[in-house]
Amino acid sequence: MEVGVASTKNVIAQVAVLLTMALSLGLKRDLQIADARQLITELSELPDKIHQTLLKSAHIREVAQKYSGYKHMFVLGRNYFYPVAGEASLKCKELSYIHCESYSAGELKHGPLALVSPEFPTMVFNPMGKFYAKTISNIQEVAAREGPIL
Repeated sequence: MEVGVASTKNVIAQVAVLLTMALSLGLKRDLQIADARQLITELSELPDKIHQTLLKSAHIREVAQKYSGYKHMFVLGRNYFYPVAGEASLKCKELSYIHCESYSAGELKHGPLALVSPEFPTMVFNPMGKFYAKTISNIQEVAAREGPIL
């Protein structure tokens, strides 16, 4: 049996490179220096944020155990978090060998919602911001169908 390896560091590195390129291009156009500095500061804090996440390994293990028995899963994200949902779905497939699909949260009601049930959990990336309330509405639709929500 093949052992899966999550290559998350490659994804993080690719996003960091793309962000750096976007900052460079943005500064040549209309990106404000203060905004660029803020993004660079946040990027420099990434190693500490990763470390803080790894310190939660007991909780992560507990959540993984809770969802390990499922054979199917949706992963939702909206706007900038749609690609994050796609990457999370890929990791679920690669490491858990389960059926996992990602969708833009706004597209959930156009078909995929029909599959949600107590045996079909949904993982949602929903950071505070412009689309937070809209995504909460999607989460409520999953809850109404008794789908487990992560």
